[in-house]
This record gives sequence, C-alpha cells and structure tokens, in this order.
Amino acid sequence: MKKFIISAFLTVLMCGFTSCSDEPKSTDESNDINTEKLQSKDINDQITNFKKALKWINLPENQPTAEERLVLGSELSDGNKERLYAPAKELIYASGMDDATFLALTNHERDKVINLGFKVYVSLINNN
Repeated sequence: MKKFIISAFLTVLMCGFTSCSDEPKSTDESNDINTEKLQSKDINDQITNFKKALKWINLPENQPTAEERLVLGSELSDGNKERLYAPAKELIYASGMDDATFLALTNHERDKVINLGFKVYVSLINNN
C-alpha cells in the first residue's frame, strides 16, 4: 500500500511538472501525454478494482461453508470466481494486452482469466 501511495504521489508530481513546462508542444506530443495520463489512471483504477474484488472474496461472509470446502477443496466458489472475472479481465486489458494475446492465453476460460489477472496484478504491484 505504501508503494502504491508513493507511486501515486510521484505520478501526480510528474504530471504537475509536465503540465507546468514553458516549452511549446506540438499537438502530437500533447495527445501522447494525455493518452499516457489516461492509461496510468485506467491501470490504477483497474488495480484498485481487482484489489477490492480480492478483499471482497476474503470477507468472512464470503468464505465457503464447511460443506462447500468438502466439495470444492481449496478452489474458489462459482460466485467468487464470477466476482473476480470482470475485474481480472479489465486489469489484463488495462495492462496493455491485446485481444489476440488474451484469447491465446485464456481462450476466455474463467479460471485462466482469473489466474492471468492475478499474475498481472502481482507483477504490477511488484513493479510499483
């Protein structure tokens, strides 16, 4: 969490320096900077959404019952998988993965999407 706050602060600081520059910029440079800001905001939003979904499935009321544990073992319930699927998919796309790569890696299978989303989440958190 500390790393996330520090990186968010540095991002805001860098954006401030970039926007306060006195150099005239071409339209292409301005568009590139705006695109980078949107992508950075989008990836941070998706990291937050995925983190919230992980926290939600770890709440005591969302844990499997004793009977479910006997049937599922350590596997997530269908409800918890559904809760993670959309945030995982959005995080994967926000990280820059294209449709072809996504399809090749997951074939839109829910478990594979969640696993890939978790790997992307961990790599993004470790890089910040």
